[in-house]
Amino acid sequence: MTRFDPTGSGLVFSTYLGAPVVANALAVAPDGSAYVAGVPLKGSSDGVFLLNATGTSLIASAALGLSAQRIALAPDGSLYLAGPAVAFPDPFLATPGAFQSAPGLALAANATQTAIVKMDAQLQGVLAGTYFGGAFGNGAAAVALDAAGNVYLGGYTSPRSLPTRTPFVQGFGLAVTGYVAELTGDLSALLFSSEFGDNEAFSVDGLAIGANGSLVLGGSTGSSSQNLWANSLALGSPPALRIDAIENSDSRFSDPLFDGETILVEGSGFTTGAQLLIGGVAAMPISISPTRIVAIVPSGLPGAAATVQVLSGGDISNSVVVALTPTP
Repeated sequence: MTRFDPTGSGLVFSTYLGAPVVANALAVAPDGSAYVAGVPLKGSSDGVFLLNATGTSLIASAALGLSAQRIALAPDGSLYLAGPAVAFPDPFLATPGAFQSAPGLALAANATQTAIVKMDAQLQGVLAGTYFGGAFGNGAAAVALDAAGNVYLGGYTSPRSLPTRTPFVQGFGLAVTGYVAELTGDLSALLFSSEFGDNEAFSVDGLAIGANGSLVLGGSTGSSSQNLWANSLALGSPPALRIDAIENSDSRFSDPLFDGETILVEGSGFTTGAQLLIGGVAAMPISISPTRIVAIVPSGLPGAAATVQVLSGGDISNSVVVALTPTP
């Protein structure tokens, strides 16, 4: 780790960490002490290290159960670390009350799943920890905190079965697409989650909270020109009537919908007489509860994608765009 003076013209200190780790993330506390985190190599389990402000002393280190890719510091001095969960030598363990207590990867998935931990400032213990991801894996490329203490996670994912909440799009794009998720500071609840992208490989590589509370995203596409992109979003509280996820009722994957498929729509605010509309056509309901609708996709839907909404109690839900399997 190296530190320069504010003008970049003088070297304050430069030191080896003295530990077998591939460092991926750095965060500096207000007192000048610094956290370095990364992937432990063979012979080591510690993945995060705290050095003093002069670079002369290692204050603490700790094992995480994940290969840290990003760090974010909270105002109270605690820190959040995100990266792929690991199985050896110290497997990641979610804490009681975590949003996602198990990885949920499919047996055939050759992928990793993201985990997030919250630690105290002195690296003495894990305050909270959760998995976040679907059956086909995902990665973390950005972490940010807002003024309310909520945690934002961005990266890349298979669109199949990613946990979503009031998404802008659902299960749409190629094998790899971007995503953003917002969780409570104690990592117990998902406040927002959506895929982002189109029909090119896509990743959310940067996150920042704007002065007005908006969420600013940045990243790149997988097009031949390697286009850069940026978006600014305003996220509010989830509405009482909403669609959170649309999945095949058996496989629980959010693949493109096809004629006659039985789907599960998860959300909130569904009344007994709620009506599910796919591309403006009513789907035949099988069962309805306040948080779930099981229905059959109507036949003959035109185009490559359709908008899904729920009519319930005189109100209409958020719109979710889903891909359609072309009709032969």
